[in-house]
Formats: sequence, structure tokens, C-alpha cells
Amino acid sequence: MGSRVPKNDCRVIANGKIDTLHASLGLVHQQMDKQQSSDQNISEILFKIQKSLIKIMGEIATANDEKVKYQEKFACLDNTDLDIVEKSAELFTNDLEKENYEIKGWILYGSSTAAAAHLDYSSKLCREAEILVVDLKSKDHEIRKTLTRYLNRLSDALFIMARYKEVF
Repeated sequence: MGSRVPKNDCRVIANGKIDTLHASLGLVHQQMDKQQSSDQNISEILFKIQKSLIKIMGEIATANDEKVKYQEKFACLDNTDLDIVEKSAELFTNDLEKENYEIKGWILYGSSTAAAAHLDYSSKLCREAEILVVDLKSKDHEIRKTLTRYLNRLSDALFIMARYKEVF
């Protein structure tokens, strides 16, 4: 909703990063063993996350003067989406703690499984997207706090999922 903007518009750049994150999560899906219940669980969560990212992209793409109309017409990110990410991070953290897992020193990304490496990459893409969305807000674009909070928590959750895939 709204008018055309140039390809180098900050909303287009932010959405491009979020879309890259969305695609990277698709790579993770392809590396999951659908026969393993822990991988099924991760896949289900990632599908929900991907749907949330689509909601975020729609909202970011919308011009400030069209936000209310957009929010009335389309599903937007809400606390339920945020809860899924936060509860997932908590669940995987609890499982890691049961295994007495702890991080010792710097993590060498890609040293275990392809899925863990792609989750780490996705975590970094998410952090970059968060920075771009925060930048949008500083440039007077209406960005709800829920969006930045979601991206912040999501980056942490993806990092934790990567650690989980190293163990399980």
C-alpha cells in the first residue's frame, strides 16, 4: 500500500534483508531430518517464523499514511508471534541445560552440521535486519516496537537453535 519508491529506499533495503532471512530459513528446512521429532519441532517453529517475517515485510513496505488501513486489512505481527519465538528459545535452552551444554570461548560457525551453520547465518541476517529496521524508525518511519522486539528475540532464538542442532 502506498506509492512506488526507488530500489535504494530504506524500506526496500530492510525488506530485502528480511526476505534473505526468510530464504535462509528455507535452507534450514531442507536440512532437517523429518523422521526426527526434534527436527520436526524446529521445522514447525521455522514455518511460523517465516509467516511472521512476511507480516513484518508487509508492514514495513506500507507508507506511514497507509499504516492504519493496512493494519485493518491484513494480519500484522502481534504478541502471539513474539511468544512463539520467546517460548521456543526457552524450550531449546532448557534442553541444552539438561545436557549440561555451555559455550566455551568463541564459536566456530560451521564446525558441526550444515543446519547449525545455516541457523547461525540466519541469526546474523536477522541481526542485520533488526539494525535496518531500527534505522527506519530513526528516519521517521512508523515502526511498531513489536517488530524490533521480535527481530531482536528472533536473532537470539536462531542462535540458540543452532547450538541445539550441534547437540541433538
